[in-house]
Amino acid sequence: MLYCFFRYFPEGIDIYFDNVRGKMLDAVLLNMRAHGRIAACGIISQCNLDKPEGVHNLMHLVLKHVNIEGFVTYVYIHLFPKFLDLVLPHIAEGKIVYVEHS
Repeated sequence: MLYCFFRYFPEGIDIYFDNVRGKMLDAVLLNMRAHGRIAACGIISQCNLDKPEGVHNLMHLVLKHVNIEGFVTYVYIHLFPKFLDLVLPHIAEGKIVYVEHS
């Protein structure tokens, strides 16, 4: 999967939503576009490790002027009713489609 970034993002990745970290973030950093943005909200790949892995390609944040900012969803919980009012009609009309995995 990591080798196909260039195929789908030949000019680099503009925006990446990171809730994985580890090797996935390392691969993404190599393929970020200049002035790209990363929203960081999780580290699922590190949760069950005795010794969490480091991120090795951080220099690409500097070289490519990439902005990475962390956030947690509970800060925005007050906006959830407004989000539902906005999104549910689009789901009902089939404009937004989602797939759930168990």
